[in-house]
Amino acid sequence: MATDGDQVVPSATGCRPDVVLMDVRMPRIDGIQATRLLLEHLADPPRVLVLTTFENDEYVYEALAAGASGFLLKRARPERIAEAVRMVARAALRGRFAVTGTRRARWTSPESAATWGRRATYVAAAIPVLYALTRFAWALGIPLGLPAEAVDDLHDTGAAWAGVGLATFAVVGAILTLGLVQRWGEVFPRWVPALAGRKVPIRLATVPATLVAIFVMSASVGFLTDPIFWDKLTTDTAAVAPMLTWPVWSVALAAATLAYHLRRSPTSGRGTPDSRPMSAEAQGPGGIS
Repeated sequence: MATDGDQVVPSATGCRPDVVLMDVRMPRIDGIQATRLLLEHLADPPRVLVLTTFENDEYVYEALAAGASGFLLKRARPERIAEAVRMVARAALRGRFAVTGTRRARWTSPESAATWGRRATYVAAAIPVLYALTRFAWALGIPLGLPAEAVDDLHDTGAAWAGVGLATFAVVGAILTLGLVQRWGEVFPRWVPALAGRKVPIRLATVPATLVAIFVMSASVGFLTDPIFWDKLTTDTAAVAPMLTWPVWSVALAAATLAYHLRRSPTSGRGTPDSRPMSAEAQGPGGIS
């Protein structure tokens, strides 16, 4: 979609529009959710500009997190709205075609990274929880994957409570992993002293997550190449089987971390700085300036 003066006209690139103006308040589905569905389910989605009458930081965050390219207030002047559409349309065209005229890979775009990164994050969070469930069960005396005698031995030696510590660490790690796709993973919550409302530094999330992904993969290689592990797999299947998913955990966590970086880094996944999503900081009192 391009603009002619203050009028928005269809693009010559095809019948699919390059830019869609999305209202936050709609009767059956809100504009934030509609944006997310549009970008998730179309193979070559348009850019989305979200419109609202409410100057609310929560709307700004949710719109950009859903993959919107910009956020406009309805009270903005018509010429400012038209210029915002032009800017996003130009960015869409630059992102769609490389210098040679071939289609540019889109998986590194913030919109695409938000989709596959969310899936990778949920996988990376679910696997350590499965591991933790077995350790919590043993601490409660439930012989999940182990003979009852083996569980009694764990309690007698105190190993069951060491397992609780590892399980707790795994659950905390899973919660922190979810921060890669949650608002509190990008903006410090209100209850954080001195940092409430400030942006979370990108490296504060990506560096620890990367180190954990490397550690998990190293541990996976260690026990997968150990014959004793495979012997235990035949005797204590339910107890050991969750560890078979650790390579998947490592890869999923690495992918989730990369997606987080692509969504938040100012220049990642874009051909030029001009094609970055317009954030709240780019808005003037009347909308995007």
